[in-house]
Amino acid sequence: MTDLEIHQPDADGTGGRPADSASKTKADADADGGSGGNGGDGPGRAREGVRPGAEAAEVAEPAEAAATGVVAATGVVAADTAEAVAPPPTRRWVLWGAGGITVLVLAADLLTRGFNHFEPIPSVRRMVNVDLEANLATWWNSTLLLAVAGVALAAALLSGRDARPGRLSWLGFSAATALLSIDETVSLHERLGEVGKSWKDTAGVALPSHAWVLPGAILAVAGVVVAVVWARRLPRDLRHGLLGALGVYLGGALVVEAFNGWAHKNDHSLTLMLGTLVEEGLEMGACVVALAVLGRYVVVEHDPVTGRISAFLRYERSRPPGRAVTPPVRQAV
Repeated sequence: MTDLEIHQPDADGTGGRPADSASKTKADADADGGSGGNGGDGPGRAREGVRPGAEAAEVAEPAEAAATGVVAATGVVAADTAEAVAPPPTRRWVLWGAGGITVLVLAADLLTRGFNHFEPIPSVRRMVNVDLEANLATWWNSTLLLAVAGVALAAALLSGRDARPGRLSWLGFSAATALLSIDETVSLHERLGEVGKSWKDTAGVALPSHAWVLPGAILAVAGVVVAVVWARRLPRDLRHGLLGALGVYLGGALVVEAFNGWAHKNDHSLTLMLGTLVEEGLEMGACVVALAVLGRYVVVEHDPVTGRISAFLRYERSRPPGRAVTPPVRQAV
């Protein structure tokens, strides 16, 4: 505990001396003042009066330096974090471009569908019809899925030994998304129709939608369980973003398509047309959301000075350094 020092001025108004306690008597003060005289004790008292100030300055210097170092270190960490979180212009343009092309693909299907009623354009219609395979719309949907798989592969390559989720988890996510991209191109899910028909014949019931919906739903539920368990190791914003994108994708690829199968069997052409647009829009939109979320995790930077391009994972780069320890401060007694 630091003692309280009260500095009292001399008779001539110069110097000062610390009082031993606030309860000193006047006689003690006179005895102390008369024992040495002003001439002999003046310089010593002046030095004693300056010494507490000098010690205070010595105390303040390391404390100020330590505080400055802590503030500087905090500023560096905050700057790195803000730089990593803020999307660079290139990434923003990529995301806006992907979203814009998605809107154009859907708009092209809607416009050509309407124009086709007045002037038949079968070749153009086939190229942009989102309900058909092996055309521009299918290629773009497959490209978006492949882009998500590529970013997940980059996350796997950049993951360290202690990263959670680990490299194998990201490789599994990349492989699953690449499989969806292949399915979008060659319609692997249609092969499940034979399984659904056999189940229907065994049960002796009629399915209100596509035959592949029932086995596809079972696979989707299993995939969601695996995805939720896998995503538990992710940071909160990344986990919510990817699971949200998965929910949107399954909502289009499974729920809306099952509804479209019902509309097709019951000859609701207008409902089927709008449902198909909603289905493809949800699938493509989910891919754009997944790209935006993964783009905040896998960061690519370009150094304009050296011209080098570096890639890193945001949560490893923005991890704060060890806690700073303030040096001990000497107290005046």
